[in-house]
Amino acid sequence: MKSRRRILVVDHDNSEQELVSSIVAGLSADLVWCGSGAEGRRLAAERQFDAIIVDILMPDNSGYDLCGALKADPAMSEIPILFVTARHRAEDVLEGFASLAFDFLVRPFRPRELRARLRNALRTRSLLEELRVRVRFYERCLRISRSLSQQEDLGSIAPRIAELMADIAEAYEADGVSVSVQGRPIYSWGDLQAPVAIEIPRPDDSIFRLHREAPCDADESSRLVELSELLLAGIRRAEPAEGAGRLVTA
Repeated sequence: MKSRRRILVVDHDNSEQELVSSIVAGLSADLVWCGSGAEGRRLAAERQFDAIIVDILMPDNSGYDLCGALKADPAMSEIPILFVTARHRAEDVLEGFASLAFDFLVRPFRPRELRARLRNALRTRSLLEELRVRVRFYERCLRISRSLSQQEDLGSIAPRIAELMADIAEAYEADGVSVSVQGRPIYSWGDLQAPVAIEIPRPDDSIFRLHREAPCDADESSRLVELSELLLAGIRRAEPAEGAGRLVTA
């Protein structure tokens, strides 16, 4: 579930706020503006931003100090930070990159350049988020495979399947998860009265369902197809050949 992007500007000079606001709006993002490093640090800690613009020369502390503090926090270390400078001296650039700045903006802002640099920052942020999601997805696949790899009966693996379903529900912000065969639940976790965000039928007549208000996007759907197959593979290994003895868990 993707939300609108959000950009923070930490700059005591708001003479170009209207220009920045119009460009940020054109990038389908929201803008938050503050006038001090202390306020910028507080806002960055309280909210989730996708890019931060910081003036090098702040009244209370330098932009380098703020950048260093943000980069030292694991929760904010991947946010692209763009420094604003009116001088564009080599020393500013070198010190900025030493502070792990993403890019530089020279005042007065040039609209096309500002738009391009902000677009690159947001694209970089999106790529990092996608990489993190992929890593967590493959870790989850490995965890499911390892947990259900042994040949056991349904009663033995029922608690583990419920735990794995809870993990999937948390990862996809779902109210509930279920697997059924011919409309009869076999395994379930959470609230199954919530709307069905996605229903994945399998060739063996089993159906995986994720329950939440928001529908799944294409990336989520693709990953859930693979996760559901891993869950069902473990269930198939543990089911009696006759198909009897199915267990419902909550």
